[in-house]
Amino acid sequence: MAFMRLNKNITLKMNVFFDLECANCNMHIAKICEFGYVMTDDKLNIIKSDNLIIDPKSPFNVYGFKKGGITLSYEPRFYRQNPPLKDYYDRIKDILTNPKNRIFGYSTEYDAEYINSDFKRSKLPPIDFKFIDVMKLFRDYLGRSEKLSLDAIYSECENAEPLVHHEARNDSLMTVECFRHFLKVSGMSFSEAVNGCPLAYGELYNGRVVKDGTVFPYTKGNRMTTTNQNYLKQFVASRSVVSPVKGVEGKTFCFEKEYNKTHFAEVLYCADLITAAGGKLTNILAKTDYIIVPDKNKRVMKSKRQKILTIEDFCSILGVSPRHVDAKKIDVDYLISRIPDYTEWYEDYVGHVKSDRK
Repeated sequence: MAFMRLNKNITLKMNVFFDLECANCNMHIAKICEFGYVMTDDKLNIIKSDNLIIDPKSPFNVYGFKKGGITLSYEPRFYRQNPPLKDYYDRIKDILTNPKNRIFGYSTEYDAEYINSDFKRSKLPPIDFKFIDVMKLFRDYLGRSEKLSLDAIYSECENAEPLVHHEARNDSLMTVECFRHFLKVSGMSFSEAVNGCPLAYGELYNGRVVKDGTVFPYTKGNRMTTTNQNYLKQFVASRSVVSPVKGVEGKTFCFEKEYNKTHFAEVLYCADLITAAGGKLTNILAKTDYIIVPDKNKRVMKSKRQKILTIEDFCSILGVSPRHVDAKKIDVDYLISRIPDYTEWYEDYVGHVKSDRK
C-alpha cells in the first residue's frame, strides 16, 4: 500500500537539497560531521547554500575511509574545533521540517537513518520529514540498475563542474545537477517529477524510515530474500489460532521450494490463513504433512505420509477464493503490521497519513 506522498495542500516555495558526512557509523549509529545543503527555486536557481561543520564527538573511521576510497573535506582535528550536533539542532530541524521546504537528497533513506540514529545518540528530540530521493528517480523511472552512484550520474550532467566528492555542500550541489539531468533525460516537467513519482518519495516518521512506496522495508520483487524470510518468521511466531479448521488444525504445511522463493506475498498471506486455522508453516520439507504446489502439473519428491495440495485445493479447505492468493491483491504492509512490534507504530502512521491528506 503506497502511503507516501508530498502534501499538495501546502505551497512549497523552496527546494532544499541536502547531504551528510559521518565520522563513522559503528553499531549502525551515525556520527554526523557535516550537514550540507543548497536551496533553490523551482527553476533550480541557487538561492543559498552552506556546510555545517560538526564535532561528531566520536573517532573517525580513517581506515574504513581509505579502504572505501573516501576522503573527507577536512582533517579530524578541524571537525573537533567546531560545535557539536546539538548546537545545530534548531537550524537542521527548521531546514528539514519547514512546511515551505521541499526536501531532496541522493540515496536519502540512508541520510534519514543517520539523522534518526545520531539524534538519538545525542539525546535530541526526533524529527519527522518527507523527501524525494533523486537516485530513485533514475532507478525507478529511467530503469537504471548500474552506475547509480552520485558521482557516476553527476559525470553525465551537462553542467558538471569539478567538485570534491564527500563534501556535504558539494554533494548537495551535485544532487541539484543530477535532478536537472533527470528532468532533461526523462522529459518530465518539474511538477511531474516532484508530484508524480511516488517510488522516489520517502519519509522519516516517528523513528522509522518509510520508502519505496511501502510502509515497511521488505524486499520488493516478491522474492523470499533474507529480509522477507525474517518478516515471515516474525509473523508466523506472533500469530495465534483464531478459528480451528478440520484438516488444518495440528497439521504442518510447506510450500514447494521454487514457489516459496518467488512468491513472498502469497506465502505470507497463506501463513496467516494457516496459523489462524490452527496449522503450522515450515520451510523444511521433511517435517511437513502437506506440500502446497502452484498447480497439479508441478512434481515434487515426497514421502508416503505426505500429501500434495494445489493452491486451489488449499483455498478450498480454508473457504477462500484462489483469486485472493495474488501478490497484486495482498496488502503486505498490513500483514507485517500485525507483528506486535510494529502494530502501534503502523496504526499511528496510518492516522498521520489520513490527517495529512485532509
